[in-house]
Amino acid sequence: MLFVKYISDVWQDHYDALKAEYGDDEERIRRRLERDRFVMPPGTLFKDLYAQRGADNLGGNHRPGAARHRRRQQGQARGRLSQHQLQQ
Repeated sequence: MLFVKYISDVWQDHYDALKAEYGDDEERIRRRLERDRFVMPPGTLFKDLYAQRGADNLGGNHRPGAARHRRRQQGQARGRLSQHQLQQ
C-alpha cells in the first residue's frame, strides 16, 4: 500500500505541475499523463482508494478488463469456454 501512496503522490505532483503549465486545458494534460511511466486512471489514486477502504470490491471497478478476465478464468476452471473464446 505504501507503493501505491508513493506513486499517487508523484502522479499528483506531476498533475499539479502540468495544471500550472497548461491551465484549464484538461485534454492536453490528459494526453501528457497518458504517456507517463505510471498511468493512474480516475479513481485509482491513494486518496480515492482510502475513501473506499470499507468497500467489498476495493479497486475492482478500476482495472481494465478485470471482469472479462474473471469470467474467462471461471470459464476455464469449469471447462466451458470454446477455443474461439479462449483466443479473445
